Amino acid sequence: MEKESLTPAVPEEAQLAVKTFNYRAKLSRVHVNILYSMMLLRITRGYSSAEASFLMGHASNTIGELETLAHKDMPVSWLCEMLEALGEPSYRGIIFTDFGKDVSCQSCEMQCTRYEKYVEHTLFRTDSEGKANLVYKVFETNPNYVEDEEREGELLVATRDILALLFNGRYFIEAKSPAAIYQKCSSLLGSDMKPRHAQQVLAEMIAKRGYPKLRRNVAKRKDKITYEKILK
Repeated sequence: MEKESLTPAVPEEAQLAVKTFNYRAKLSRVHVNILYSMMLLRITRGYSSAEASFLMGHASNTIGELETLAHKDMPVSWLCEMLEALGEPSYRGIIFTDFGKDVSCQSCEMQCTRYEKYVEHTLFRTDSEGKANLVYKVFETNPNYVEDEEREGELLVATRDILALLFNGRYFIEAKSPAAIYQKCSSLLGSDMKPRHAQQVLAEMIAKRGYPKLRRNVAKRKDKITYEKILK
């Protein structure tokens, strides 16, 4: 079940590892396929795990916990939910092999190595003889690395302006999902804008006192996080 990496190799200048984290859990082939598909989906979109969680209407650590094997179960519904939140119109690239077939679990270890500019995720699976076998390895940009701080600041300012305009109008009269808010802002600002910009500005708006104000509706059970304008 070894999978080829579809992400670029880490350049030599970024090879100095900052720290490596190891996470272990028992996963089935189905779980591994879901995890691999979800990671590829968000990484190819250029989103961090926190941004993917935000767009899905969950707490910012939800997908991060999934990728560090903190969840015992990984239902296909999570994958479908991510497809919808990220605006993926098809199931291309999603691995359905073994879904509903092999449910036996084996010990797995996820090694997460952080570099200055990149993060390397490597998943190993232990066979019946105790040998660790490579399942897949993917790379992504380190979400803490900002290549152009000036441009980052400009995008935050532009996002504040757009969200202030929407807030002062009627856009937030009805509760809006994070994905809908991001899509609205990015359609006005262009492709340089990322979910993290909307996420940060929304947090700033929620922290402000007085009315009218923006409220973050906390998710309950199967509900998702939404944002709406409160007049009093």
